[in-house]
Amino acid sequence: MQIITNDFDVLGVLNQKRKIKIVMLGGELRRERTDFTPSALLMSNNINNDDAPEGGRATSDARRVAGLFGELLLPFSKEWQAQLSSRYDHYQVVGGAFSPKLGLTYTPSNTLL
Repeated sequence: MQIITNDFDVLGVLNQKRKIKIVMLGGELRRERTDFTPSALLMSNNINNDDAPEGGRATSDARRVAGLFGELLLPFSKEWQAQLSSRYDHYQVVGGAFSPKLGLTYTPSNTLL
């Protein structure tokens, strides 16, 4: 399998009224390629009586994938922080996939630890 990837990330810190917000944006362009050449042993069907995949034919497949993502970290107290993020990937031939994420993080104070 061969994978060629180009990606970028941008990180920003916003300070509004002493409340820091962290923003991250990024993207990825990827090309994937797989080649399969069945061996003589596989073609003989002598491995657990399994048939050779793809009918025993050699295969060569490739696809392109493009993705964009964004993340926002919103601390609303010293102990609590919200995470809002999403990612969209577009796969050649099969289409796109959207993946949202919502998170909440609690960090206890030093006196509790």
